[in-house]
Amino acid sequence: MSRKTVFSVLTAVFLMGTAAVSVGTTAFADSSQTVEVSVAKPTANKSSGTKTCTGSTCKVKLSCKTEGAEIYYSVGGDYQLYTGEIALTENAEIKTYAVKNGIKSDIAVYNYKLKPYVKISVKGGRYYSVKSVKLSSTVEGVEFYYTLDGSEPTTSSEHYTDKIRITKSCTLRIIACKDGWTESSSSYDYTIASKNYSLLNNTKGKYYYQSLNYNEKQAYEKILKDVTNFSNYIDLSEFACKSNEKIFYAVKYDNPQIFWLDKSFTVSDEGITPKYTMKKSESSDVKKMLTEEAEKISKKALKESDIQERAKIIQTELCAKVKYDSSNAPENSEVYGALIYGRANSEGYAKAYAYIAQLSSIDAVCIDGFADMSSHCWNMIRINNKWLHVDTALDDHPVGDECFYSYFCVKDAAIGSDHVTNTTLSYPSSISYNERTAKTEFNKIIKAVKSNYLNKIYVTEYTTKYKPTGGLLKYIYYNLNSGVKDAKINMRPWFSYEGNKFVITLK
Repeated sequence: MSRKTVFSVLTAVFLMGTAAVSVGTTAFADSSQTVEVSVAKPTANKSSGTKTCTGSTCKVKLSCKTEGAEIYYSVGGDYQLYTGEIALTENAEIKTYAVKNGIKSDIAVYNYKLKPYVKISVKGGRYYSVKSVKLSSTVEGVEFYYTLDGSEPTTSSEHYTDKIRITKSCTLRIIACKDGWTESSSSYDYTIASKNYSLLNNTKGKYYYQSLNYNEKQAYEKILKDVTNFSNYIDLSEFACKSNEKIFYAVKYDNPQIFWLDKSFTVSDEGITPKYTMKKSESSDVKKMLTEEAEKISKKALKESDIQERAKIIQTELCAKVKYDSSNAPENSEVYGALIYGRANSEGYAKAYAYIAQLSSIDAVCIDGFADMSSHCWNMIRINNKWLHVDTALDDHPVGDECFYSYFCVKDAAIGSDHVTNTTLSYPSSISYNERTAKTEFNKIIKAVKSNYLNKIYVTEYTTKYKPTGGLLKYIYYNLNSGVKDAKINMRPWFSYEGNKFVITLK
């Protein structure tokens, strides 16, 4: 191609670009000016979907990445200039576009479904007397409908006008309705019991069950039913849960009476393949012996009307009956290992305690975490509507039948000195820690150890303000050897601790 031809082509391109201004391109003879070739679609501060509202409007803000562009929007009518947040008063579709220099963006569409926030005065749980439940909403014009038999409510169900009296164990299901809005639905399980009522088989009153949403509760009930029948596969596809592993652990740690489940299992979004430590025919004999041993302790505990004293009797009896055994025998992690064979690891202690506590009308769950320099289980029990920690395994004296009470009915702050919870479940309260901040504190310890090492000092004392101390303890336990190696310290580290003081010894 000749130079003349190239010049002609470039000239034609420039002229074509100039002629194209009206259809989306602006061109300038001065090449130093910015060429605006497109305008970005406006974006909303709230994504499309269902929004639970605490007020009678849902406020949406629009913005555009193209500086200086004007935004226009429509809510089921003509487009208008956007000047400030849009207050939606019912389910709506927002269509919006932006304009600059005569160039119009593509249209963005956002669909919103508004659900009213519902406040309930008495949430589901276990109670010892009749309860009056009040419903309310901060959204104006909301009507409530409910059922007490677990069936799905409709606008033909009982219309809420005043408090709902819960006189017996039931499932309360509610819908909150407002014209032009999407229904808000909720479900609550209540147990009305005496103080000597066994909680072992009261599934809907158990803590982890209560912490799940409606679909997860349905999956929980299916898992419990199937593992009771020793099913080889549990199909959970109908519930469409993405949390089947969490639900399985909820069943396991809510129900110590399910003692035949193996620790290992296979889980997917579709279902669970459990493993069992014994056959169904064998479990019947074990259950009979287990029940006899548990009832001996429970009968002693039930003579005490004070719940905390009742809980203390259970710990004292277990310390006298059980010895700690860290071996991998499957029975050591289950309630029958503790109560029939008299030996258990921390999980076996926790399940035995939960079993007898529930049998003695005490809300009790198993907690999964870290303590005593390893993976560890303990309990939380509810006394006067407050959850407290109990670690019978660590309170059981290794020699003789003596029982300590250092970890009996203690609060988070106390147990957090050497315990941390895992993230497996939503616990009544969590002793969690931030691994990033724990690492920062750990690096300060390694720096102090290295400084002493270079000065031929092989014992380092370090006092920390980090909380919970148990989180730092866990991080040190798993990372001390590698941390010392990375610091090029050619000695082996050992450590001990007391409260918030750590002692690192190089040998």
